Amino acid sequence: MECDDSKINIKDNDKNNDIYIKIKNIPDTSLKVINAFQDNKINEIIKNNTIEKLKLQVPTFNFSKNLFKLIDTSMSSFYSASGSIVQKQLSIINSNVVEAMTNPLMKVINQIAESQKEMMNAIMSSITVSPLFESLYKSLEEAKADPYSIYNWFKYYDKLSEFFWIMPYNMTPVELRDILLDIKTEKEFDKYIFKYFNKTKVNSLIDDIKKLIDRKQDLKLFEQIIIAYNNKSYSLASIGLMSIIDNLLSYYLLNKGCNSRLKLFEPIIKNLKSKRESFDDFTFIVMMINSNINLLYEDIEFNKKIDIKTNKKARRNPVSHGKSYSNKKIDTIMLLNTMYYLLIAKAELKEYKNSLCYDRNNKIFYFPDKTDKENIKKKIKEKINNNKKLYKQ
Repeated sequence: MECDDSKINIKDNDKNNDIYIKIKNIPDTSLKVINAFQDNKINEIIKNNTIEKLKLQVPTFNFSKNLFKLIDTSMSSFYSASGSIVQKQLSIINSNVVEAMTNPLMKVINQIAESQKEMMNAIMSSITVSPLFESLYKSLEEAKADPYSIYNWFKYYDKLSEFFWIMPYNMTPVELRDILLDIKTEKEFDKYIFKYFNKTKVNSLIDDIKKLIDRKQDLKLFEQIIIAYNNKSYSLASIGLMSIIDNLLSYYLLNKGCNSRLKLFEPIIKNLKSKRESFDDFTFIVMMINSNINLLYEDIEFNKKIDIKTNKKARRNPVSHGKSYSNKKIDTIMLLNTMYYLLIAKAELKEYKNSLCYDRNNKIFYFPDKTDKENIKKKIKEKINNNKKLYKQ
């Protein structure tokens, strides 16, 4: 889809301009994104009591209303400001070609440089007073001020990924935005979160996790994890939590024997974006889960001294191989928070149960087609039967 010329009153002799061509050829998908940002009124995604626990609002982003109306004034002022300058540059170059042969070359270069400076000043002046850029600037400032905007949700995602966290339990976007104004490092964030998760908050988190657990054996293990936590045996608690987290991630795998978890949620995130046509709070939560899991399951070299750079030391692979453990309370709280969001996601992402396969060569997860899925199931069944024969021997 191309922009309708009737919406942009640009003079005919300007229609060959590169800027006009780029605007005119904005793809249909880009326009949809702009419209989605402008008119984003997502229907309620909260369909049951499980997702209500997030207590998050759908982010909106009023990017720029009447965008194409504003382009006319902006382009006209830009062309008028730059056209005469360009002509002046050409005249300077033409008139000084011969002179440059006898006079110092620097004189000509200085004249051209001055003209360049004049051109850039004119362009910047045009941009400054342009209604288009004024409107975009205003929209950006409004987005920054709105803690629920997509602009800020991307900021939350970036920072929490850097700090090895998912959205802290029961924390609102308003609280998180205010915290991030002053906190710059993971260690500073952990120090704040350590106080945020007081005894009341942790007990509330534990109670909500218990309500969400749907397997009796997981609930029994979780109760023992909490005993370890209350006894300050954080290493034991973390080992137990990682075991449950590992199983929660296998929910999405067709082959439950697959040990890989890195980038597991990437196909799901891509599919969510295509279905929802815009970002909402739940999509961002899944993105945060993916980032958190990627760090938790990062590859660790065992042939040399293990040196984990982040403030939180919890990693699945060293723990499962008995190489390294974390006895930090903040690590255990982070894992409790991760488990909580994995249970939330499981309830919301039921359509993705047993849907992912792992490509060992490319090290990526993907959705198999029907034929591929049947072949994988057949191989799994054959492997099970072969194992049974071995046991009988």
